[in-house]
Amino acid sequence: MDRWQPRRWCSCAWASTFIAGWTATAASWKIGPSVLPGSRQLISQKPRGDPRRVGEWLDSFETQVADRGWREVFAEWWPRLLPGSLAGATHALIRVGHAVRALQAAETAPRVTELPQALGYWAARYQPLAGVGYPNGQLTATQALEAMPRVPSQSGGVSTRVAQLAHTAGWTRATTALRPPTSADEVPCALAALTDAGVERYLSYGHGSAILLVHAATAANAAMLVLDALPKHLWLATHTALWHACAAITAGFTPPQTWAGPLATPADSPEAAAQMALDSGDEHVIKFTETALRAQRRGLCPGGAAAAHSLLIIPMDH
Repeated sequence: MDRWQPRRWCSCAWASTFIAGWTATAASWKIGPSVLPGSRQLISQKPRGDPRRVGEWLDSFETQVADRGWREVFAEWWPRLLPGSLAGATHALIRVGHAVRALQAAETAPRVTELPQALGYWAARYQPLAGVGYPNGQLTATQALEAMPRVPSQSGGVSTRVAQLAHTAGWTRATTALRPPTSADEVPCALAALTDAGVERYLSYGHGSAILLVHAATAANAAMLVLDALPKHLWLATHTALWHACAAITAGFTPPQTWAGPLATPADSPEAAAQMALDSGDEHVIKFTETALRAQRRGLCPGGAAAAHSLLIIPMDH
């Protein structure tokens, strides 16, 4: 596996294009005023996962970032929120990841504003998983995801399917089967392998839920983006949480049959693929295409083909 080179990706022309595109998209996601008025000082003591308190969380994080700076607040709250990484089908974690990536590239007022919005959304939508075990097996990420059991009822949204996991035969055992990184230094490559597995599997299984299954790749990719901003002692916990989230999405939405239709023709270049994604205007296509192109650059999976496939199967009117 290629040696981890975090800043290498941000130097790519198409990566810079994605930063600008993502920042512009996130700016339109502002969440409204407090639903329940409450004390900013006491918000950290309130239960996470209550969407009615989203306004309180936003107020609190905006105040914390203004008072202490985004780096300190991020490093404090990332481990607190990690157990609820499935929040919003991992949208919250992904949003935080891209906000931090953008801030590391350049600290602008809109980017500083976006991070507390993202953290507040995560805290309000916090969603822990039941029945998970710590990975201590010998399977690669691809093998472990392939061995993941499917929830009995393949209908309904994320909450409906996740609720079945604790009672799904083989779920806990399957979450322990992955070979884990043995040190923080191995985490970047382990997250890259998890991302690559999600990208490659999308070609075969993405049609099961074209939107939800992009997150089996994009969530781990977003976690890779924040490692430079995190204390190293938090890296192992980050990998474990992302493994659990990707496993849950895989168990909940993988179809019984692989894709039998034709595959789309990949773009001629990464730059062309990036432009096609941005032209689509769809945030799922955009974030998956960037993730797939990063995977392809590592040389470990057909990322260009997967990116083209997302344009083929993700409905543009969802």
